[in-house]
Amino acid sequence: MSMQKRPHSAESVYSSSGDHSDFLPPVQGISRLSLEDDGVRNWQEQAKAMLNEFYSDWKNPKSSYMVPASFHLTKPNDKGQLAEKHIFDLLEKFGRKYKEPMFVVHSYSFKELCDSIHSADSNDKKWVTGEHDFVIIHKCYGVIFFQIKARNEGSLAKTFKEAQSQLDKDKVSLKIF
Repeated sequence: MSMQKRPHSAESVYSSSGDHSDFLPPVQGISRLSLEDDGVRNWQEQAKAMLNEFYSDWKNPKSSYMVPASFHLTKPNDKGQLAEKHIFDLLEKFGRKYKEPMFVVHSYSFKELCDSIHSADSNDKKWVTGEHDFVIIHKCYGVIFFQIKARNEGSLAKTFKEAQSQLDKDKVSLKIF
């Protein structure tokens, strides 16, 4: 299966066109400029400052970034962690070799409050929680989710169903974001 470039790049992910700061909550900083400073900052400004500090070419990346930069095995004999480490290493090697303009985010935990799909009451909210095994934010292809499954002895259908459930949560998380 070959991947073709989309006719329109996902460059808007990296651009700062349009100010959406009224939709974003303020953040409480851990440092203050003075005793009178309450530490509350604009989320968008803080995010840009962090990106500028750690990823100077984030608006037009010319390489790949692994976030976090390394993979730490907490359970060296765990098949699931070993499978994720293998994919992490493959993505890192691929990005380095081909200088792919992407951020590869590993093990991102999320908790999103969304409208309940199964309720007639539009005010009914439900928490969706989970972990994205890998989220790739690619300049040309957009956002890509990977759920990694290391199948032990057992049903392939059950493993597939678990992965599908996680991908459904990924879709909800992306939609809310």
